[in-house]
Amino acid sequence: MPHVEIRPSGKSITVPAGTNLLEACHRAGVGISASCGGKGLCGKCRVRIIEGSVPEHAGYEHPLSRAEIEAGWRLACLVKVGCDLVIDTNGSEPVRNIIITDFHGVEATADGAVKAVPLELPHPDLEDQTCDMGRIMNGLGMDEYPRASLPLMQILPSLIRDNDYRITAVMYGDEILGIEPYRENPRVLGMAYDIGTTTIAGALFDLSSGELLAVASRTNPQALHGDDVVSRIDHAGKGKAEREEMQALVVGALDEILSEACVAVGAAAGEVYYFTAGGNTTMHHMLLGLDPTNIARTPFIPAVRRGLLVRATHVGLGAGHGARLYALPNISAYVGGDIV
Repeated sequence: MPHVEIRPSGKSITVPAGTNLLEACHRAGVGISASCGGKGLCGKCRVRIIEGSVPEHAGYEHPLSRAEIEAGWRLACLVKVGCDLVIDTNGSEPVRNIIITDFHGVEATADGAVKAVPLELPHPDLEDQTCDMGRIMNGLGMDEYPRASLPLMQILPSLIRDNDYRITAVMYGDEILGIEPYRENPRVLGMAYDIGTTTIAGALFDLSSGELLAVASRTNPQALHGDDVVSRIDHAGKGKAEREEMQALVVGALDEILSEACVAVGAAAGEVYYFTAGGNTTMHHMLLGLDPTNIARTPFIPAVRRGLLVRATHVGLGAGHGARLYALPNISAYVGGDIV
């Protein structure tokens, strides 16, 4: 497979033949703007070919002068990597790194919807052969089994025994979202995301007290396919693979933000059990993997407008088995949950 060396960053990557050069740069961690969504129109992704052979762009020369073309400059979005390349990105416009260090919102009181319950369960013996789930049910004072995801049920026996029957059950109503080691004063973590077209920001909260613990942010990596939502809708509308790609890009950024915020407070991503996400209607659809195509077509109809509560792992977030994600409701095709 062809190898691409990117200067002056010094980063490199090996990619399958035929890979788009702009995509290769992004995969290598070198952010380059492509406002036009990779159509060869804006000229912001210009790179100079130092070593290797790349033909001229037939019919797309207008963002580059003849002198630039003869000097080896090309538009990365129009180059398919066919051989080993060494390129210089100094002439291209880098994607900005957005750093947000504070977070302001309306004052609110924690509602306790997600809570951590410390449990000291009796050990089983020949006189007490209550099953593990029944033991938790009794400890919680419930009349029926609490609900739990199958992946959590599969590891439940080891979680209980590894902690010598002293556990903390993280509850959301009558559902167990997770099992942690016993803590007398446990905290419950939640993450709030604002998914903007340009910037994605996340704030980590203690759901028991409502205290803001950490903030992190990233540039939205979907900018690879255009600065505006219509360009991104065009790309996602090409097919299932492109829709999944757009979802993976935003979820990857959310996971990076989650990891950074958790490291700041000495927590693990698996200890965050509730997520909320707001954004414009296009960002909402792409996060959930919904088809956004009709948002850009008259009469401009989104797939859904109401708020949706799903398992965080179902969209690919690196959270615990039972963690929930609430995607804020939208008003219309172009008025989303960020305004709500």
